[in-house]
Amino acid sequence: MSYTFLPQVKSALVAGSRAPGEAGVQRRVIPIDIGVEGNGARISDARLPIRLENEIYGAGDVISLVPDAIARVEPTQSSVGVEPNYFPYVEFFDVDFPWRLSLDTGNGSRVKPWLVLIALKADEFDFAARGAGPLPRIVVSTPAASLPELEQSWAFAHAHIKRVGDTPLDTLLQTRPDSHHSRLLCPRKLEESSVYFLFLVPTFEAGRLRGLGEEANVSPWDKLAWQDDGGSDLVLPIYWRSRITTRATEDFEHLVRRISLPDEDAVAVGGKTVIFSGRPGYYDGYDEPGESFLAEGALRQPGDRPVPRIIQQQQLTDNLAQSLNNVIGSQILPESDGPDKEDPLVALPPYGWRFVKADKIENRHRGAKAWLNAVNLDLRFRFGAGDGTRLVQGRQELFMKKSWAQVGDIIRANRLRGRLKLADTLSNRMMNKHFRKLPNDVALVLSQSLLGGLQVGGKSILGDMENKGMPGGYMVRSMRRLASKRAAKQSGVGKVTGKLLRLPGTPGVKAWNYGFASRGRKSDAFAASRVTLFANILAADRVVGDDSLVPNKRPVGGKALEVGKLDAGEYVAEIGDKLSKLARLKGQHLFKMLPASEKNSLDDILRGPRIPDPLADILCKENPDAILPNAGDIPYNSVALAEENKAFIESVMLGANHEMNRELRWREFPGDMRATVLPRFWDQGHPENDKSKDDISDIHRWTGRLGRHYRRTDDPALVLIIRGDLVRRYPGFSMVLNRQTVASGNDWEMPGEEQQKDPGIFLPQAFSGLIGDDIAYYGFDVSLDSLKEFLDQYYFLIFEPMGRPRFGLDIGSYSARRSKVNFQLVKAPFPVKGLARSSIRNESFEFSYKRLNKAPLNSAAGLDSWDDISWSHVEPTASGYVDFADTIPAPMDGEDLWGANRHSASLAKATMQKPVCAVIPADQLLPL
Repeated sequence: MSYTFLPQVKSALVAGSRAPGEAGVQRRVIPIDIGVEGNGARISDARLPIRLENEIYGAGDVISLVPDAIARVEPTQSSVGVEPNYFPYVEFFDVDFPWRLSLDTGNGSRVKPWLVLIALKADEFDFAARGAGPLPRIVVSTPAASLPELEQSWAFAHAHIKRVGDTPLDTLLQTRPDSHHSRLLCPRKLEESSVYFLFLVPTFEAGRLRGLGEEANVSPWDKLAWQDDGGSDLVLPIYWRSRITTRATEDFEHLVRRISLPDEDAVAVGGKTVIFSGRPGYYDGYDEPGESFLAEGALRQPGDRPVPRIIQQQQLTDNLAQSLNNVIGSQILPESDGPDKEDPLVALPPYGWRFVKADKIENRHRGAKAWLNAVNLDLRFRFGAGDGTRLVQGRQELFMKKSWAQVGDIIRANRLRGRLKLADTLSNRMMNKHFRKLPNDVALVLSQSLLGGLQVGGKSILGDMENKGMPGGYMVRSMRRLASKRAAKQSGVGKVTGKLLRLPGTPGVKAWNYGFASRGRKSDAFAASRVTLFANILAADRVVGDDSLVPNKRPVGGKALEVGKLDAGEYVAEIGDKLSKLARLKGQHLFKMLPASEKNSLDDILRGPRIPDPLADILCKENPDAILPNAGDIPYNSVALAEENKAFIESVMLGANHEMNRELRWREFPGDMRATVLPRFWDQGHPENDKSKDDISDIHRWTGRLGRHYRRTDDPALVLIIRGDLVRRYPGFSMVLNRQTVASGNDWEMPGEEQQKDPGIFLPQAFSGLIGDDIAYYGFDVSLDSLKEFLDQYYFLIFEPMGRPRFGLDIGSYSARRSKVNFQLVKAPFPVKGLARSSIRNESFEFSYKRLNKAPLNSAAGLDSWDDISWSHVEPTASGYVDFADTIPAPMDGEDLWGANRHSASLAKATMQKPVCAVIPADQLLPL
């Protein structure tokens, strides 16, 4: 994806307007010429065409700003910890919005917008009573010391166009409103640890007066709202306002540098919580004051594999198994229930037994149902199943609403399958009662319309018959009707009256005698077979090659056709088979997306609903310890490595699906009560309908131990955990894992021009999430063994949040950072750098402490690149805004973005800041 900045965008109406030609007119005008035609031809006259000058609305007509016009504000309202070196800005949905009502009629690249964004400290202004004016107002005490120079306001606004393929810009502007917007910057140098108020105010005096409710008769008509000539107590109407607080040490780079790497004394990530289990309370006879177990979570210490056997005392396990089996073995019959009967058995839930129709839970940790035994008898995983159960119970109404929204398709499909099933039953009965009792030749003739579509041996029946010598017209219905008429004399054939003529039958069919009595009446045999005399006569010499049966027929030269063996019974069997399966074949076509086992059946489709909501996000709100036990013990501003606990995750998923199916059964949901309704635990960002990205497979197909039913990978994913100010301030930062294909060691020297290092392999995160507001975790599909084997080749890369352009000075370059902070006094546990303007994937992630700590460069020496521009290269105005009248020499290999031909688009490109990237070597998280 690429984008383009434009200095201005105007509609055709605005671009065609001009300044008013008469004194006192306060709006732009657009000339319109009107001609006259008569009898289809233009009339030529010295008074024609008639020119009319129409006024169009401008800044002096605005009395409010619709909030929906604003697309985004940076920083957001009431933000704390705003970096003072970034320019605040407001984005508008309409790409021409800043210039639409401007009174600047210039057509060059420097057009003043009709409103500007200003930043004021609390002691630079006062709120004033609105009075009779349409807009709120402020009073600026010293405009020259607080406000920008409006003559340079052309530099504040630009258009942002997202390029889509090779589509020309003008086409994008007209057809893709989603690909562009406009932006208004506030290029003021903000002070550290200060409160600022952001205001949208009018640029022109006509707009200022109109916003105050005064007459907007201004001379000149395009006079600016204020001048840089000193003055005092300037009253400004405001269209929009916001409030922010700056803090110099809150930018991404500073927060990354606060993070410390773990040491030998660090608290283990994923510490386990001790749960007392000496008095469970669900049966009598067990009291062990010293009995407890360690509750686990979805994340654990790397390499901390769970004990496969059930961990508690044998007596506790046996009692628990007995209680659960009592529940499984109990049956509530209709005659044993009622208002005058005792309540049914209420006891501990045996998780998952309905999925596999188990009749017993055993104290075993091996075998096909080892997972069922573990999740029910092992208190570690039973605790996780309980978390999943409570998760569903707290959101059962929401989940049922989503379930009922899916039932319509299932009901419609089953209604259609019911009709097909009825058709299948009726057709088979008709076939058995009528069709299969017919002689083969009769059934074959009656099926004439199907012979071209049904196949035998890879060919249609009709084609197979013709290939074996049977004429194509032998089974034609019109020929049968013709032959069923009374016999008549035919010239050249001779008399047949009173003679019995034996004709050949259908090859492979029992021969019949066909004949006519002297009166020409059909014989019973002929009537039963429906095989025509006329067709047999015509086919006699063609099929049999014998003309003796046709009296007075002249011999015809040519070779006789060979006749193959033809079995009509085979054809009839195929026809009968297809007719009996017609309803099923239609069902296979209509439901071709179903599995073969269901596609070939007409039984009801048993489908449970599917709710792919990630359970980790929900579980984290209910019980953060279920994700990471004792997460609060992790040191603040630290980073650590963890690993997935698949067995615990599966126990949570099982408990959630067990409870969801109980709720579906209670609500009489028409579907499969063994469905895996909730298949996802982590938030992986995949489409909801992509079942291949689910975390677990269908529970009713589980076999073996708990923790082995993941679809994603066989090995647990590695998880990087970060806690601290970085997460609190930038919760959306990106994280990737990079493997350098060429080991580099740990010298961290910046490669020279001749040493372009392989960028390596990027492994994107598999899942991510937040625990509270200061802990973030990022999972990667890399095994711990692989990481240990190539430990010096893996690096975790932390990227500043992308997708939101930032503009400003004094960030993203070595010289800028050196002028702001003495990094010799701030030890970085891992290297940090600003990304260059090229693609991230083409960058080399080699960094140098030495280069970071070099002495500051002299700004007078010029720029190495536009990435190095800082406030030391710019001379601000008296009010602290960038003075765009100055010229900054372009870098040797860079564009002339701040030269004589500069405009708002080139200045925006020069001041656009690049994201910061931090690199954490894996060997510092998991020492060799």
